[in-house]
Amino acid sequence: MLAGGKVAIPANRQHTNLSPKGVGEKLRTKINVNLGVSKDCYDMELELEKTQKAIELKTDAIMDLSCYGKTREFRRKLIELSPVIIGTVPMYDAVGMLDKDLKTLY
Repeated sequence: MLAGGKVAIPANRQHTNLSPKGVGEKLRTKINVNLGVSKDCYDMELELEKTQKAIELKTDAIMDLSCYGKTREFRRKLIELSPVIIGTVPMYDAVGMLDKDLKTLY
């Protein structure tokens, strides 16, 4: 299944706390949690509390949708805390890192 491209094991070598899991065909359903800091809700500690609760509830993956402020700092803490797969949206990182509105990035 892995060699045939029907299963992936997302793992980043910088995510040293990761407990890798496969995602794909014939594997159990994954529980995914979306969270992150934004202009409307910029509370890193609250998002990290949500992360801890998601891990306690056996989530398999976390999608960091952070798009405002110190996204790298938040993600660093998220990676340290979390043994699960973490996904991101690179364009959202650009918005946070450059501190610009999405509509101004061409």
